[in-house]
Amino acid sequence: MVLIITLMTRVFGLELMREVGVTRILLIAGMLGMIFGSLAAMREYHVKRMLANSSVAQIGYIFMGLGLGTEFGVAAACFHILVHAACKPLLFLCAGRLSDVSGHHRSLKNLRGSAYRDFGAGVGFTVGALSMIGIPLLGGFVSKLYLSEAALESPYVAAVLLTIAVSTVLNALYYVPATLAIWVRPPWEEIREVMHDVKPEDTRFDRSFFTASALFICLVFLLGIVYHPVMNVIYAGIRLM
Repeated sequence: MVLIITLMTRVFGLELMREVGVTRILLIAGMLGMIFGSLAAMREYHVKRMLANSSVAQIGYIFMGLGLGTEFGVAAACFHILVHAACKPLLFLCAGRLSDVSGHHRSLKNLRGSAYRDFGAGVGFTVGALSMIGIPLLGGFVSKLYLSEAALESPYVAAVLLTIAVSTVLNALYYVPATLAIWVRPPWEEIREVMHDVKPEDTRFDRSFFTASALFICLVFLLGIVYHPVMNVIYAGIRLM
């Protein structure tokens, strides 16, 4: 991704990339990735596969930003890279922890109520999921806002804004059920079946997990609240290139 950005801004330049049609290819590829990545995630019941397919959609956002072919579009794509770099490790970390305290099961059905077995992991997963959807005060909201603003400079503004809106709805259609699942208390019989496979060491306090997840949560909120200085630095860097 860094190589693509360097080629676009420093080696060839955005104007040449627009003239030869490279930006149009990136734009179409990004928009397709946003939709089909989300559709693939919606069909998954294995939590980590769902997150992996979600990454395809999020990378689609980045390609779409680059495909807009403007300095602000590239800056918005870079901001989304930061957001994704904070949210996705948080989601994978917390999903792994919730799986550990649920007998190492990874299907959403067996993770029902797992947030009560590790409250911190439940909170972390919820924050990451809400950011990926684009809830205000979280980094994902700001990056989608910047990408939408960058789209206003594009001749394909209607298609881009529609794709962002549809992708956001699709994000919600798999992240909301997954988040609700970990907070819904299942029947006692189901809890007993899952807890049968849990070992004592699986439920012990994990200091490294707590530290890492807390840092990622803070970063997600930081990108959603103190975003102007971050974006200013990115945009200034893009213009210098």
